[in-house]
Amino acid sequence: RSPSRGLGDVYKRQEYQVGVNSTALYEGIELGCKTILVDLPGINYMDKLLEKGFAKKVSRPSEFTLDFSLKTVEGGYIFDHNWQKNLDVFLTHLKTEKTSSLQS
Repeated sequence: RSPSRGLGDVYKRQEYQVGVNSTALYEGIELGCKTILVDLPGINYMDKLLEKGFAKKVSRPSEFTLDFSLKTVEGGYIFDHNWQKNLDVFLTHLKTEKTSSLQS
């Protein structure tokens, strides 16, 4: 009997992941998975991943390909021991973007 593996162990062996919205998708991105988001209800929660180029959206089966490149994150950016600092930076960035779009 093989020992049970955590989700991180599974992601480390995968190149791709497919989903709609889940915090597990962030974990996969952190571990280097190319992320494909299916255009179904709830995908709007992942808009920032799409806007920033960390994921690809598909609406139809004909759009599903594995030949694409995406931005990657440095290990530890999303799930780091210093997650509070990363969250502060992320929220500041969102606030700056929102303020900029309101001024335009």
